[in-house]
Amino acid sequence: MYSSGVESNHYRVHDDGSTLYVPVVVHIVYDQPELITQEQVYAQLNVLNNDFSKSNQDLDHVVKPFQKVATSANIQFYLDQEIGDGGILRVSSSAGPFGISDIHFSSTGGSDKIPGVLNVWVCDLVGSISAFAKTPESFDHEEVGMVIDHTFFGTSGTATVPYDGGRTLTHEVGHWLGLAHPWKSDGCGDGDQVADTPPQYGPAHGCDLSRSTCESLDMVQNFMNLAPDDCMHFFTAGQVERMRQTLLTLRPELEVAYETLLHQPQSLTIYPNPAIHSFFIDEDPGGMQIVDASGRKILFESRQLPKGWQVTPLTCETLLYIKMAEKGVAQKLILKH
Repeated sequence: MYSSGVESNHYRVHDDGSTLYVPVVVHIVYDQPELITQEQVYAQLNVLNNDFSKSNQDLDHVVKPFQKVATSANIQFYLDQEIGDGGILRVSSSAGPFGISDIHFSSTGGSDKIPGVLNVWVCDLVGSISAFAKTPESFDHEEVGMVIDHTFFGTSGTATVPYDGGRTLTHEVGHWLGLAHPWKSDGCGDGDQVADTPPQYGPAHGCDLSRSTCESLDMVQNFMNLAPDDCMHFFTAGQVERMRQTLLTLRPELEVAYETLLHQPQSLTIYPNPAIHSFFIDEDPGGMQIVDASGRKILFESRQLPKGWQVTPLTCETLLYIKMAEKGVAQKLILKH
């Protein structure tokens, strides 16, 4: 897993804590790309969104000394529905297993990056490499994003125990957003330059929750350690601050949407936006589709009014994508509950 561990010297911007939404394109580059299914992709996006919003169901497993420092990053990821098959690009390639650079280019059997999104390449990686990401201090514009072996991706399908919990990508997104590993390899000290992660000597590969290498309890369950997926549960407040500042200042290639700015120029007449429970549309929703942040189709109810229609999505998701296929238009919607 690639990490620079270099302290960012970027300028700070005001951060009001609003949800930040990051568009994602998943490149599946494999000799049989159909083996990595949509369900596997959706499951991985769900893990990311839960982990970065502190809504993962295993959060109650965090040991008591660290429960108060576990913090929501309030960052959400959604498949860019306008690219490929709903944010998924499938490339049949016999060029693998791939190394560090060849996956990023179609000329070497990989797949070229899509500008303005978080690019995730899923493939067969050479040797024992599970995944790697470009950090803010060292990323190449043609290779920015992250690469992950398909056996470490998602929670089903080709994902393999004990790394079938989707946490490898959570860890790599942390690197991509400026986080280093929390340990030092040459003794005790501030390995990641984040104040609320305790010093640690060497990585924690197992799930020994009593592990103490620097006269304090090691933060084994932190997403930036190397514990198995079912032992990784949280980011700290300091890590969250680092990631959000990185996203707001050092990732200019991304079309990041603030919650308050997510309402795009009208392509469909949808109102209000943000909405509470339901929204209104001026035309018959018979040809309309609603998908969530992972690209999964959402059922909805609708009723005709004297003017227009009221639409109620049957979901608890916050970010939805309203599509009118016949007109080739779509719009993002914030749905509050």
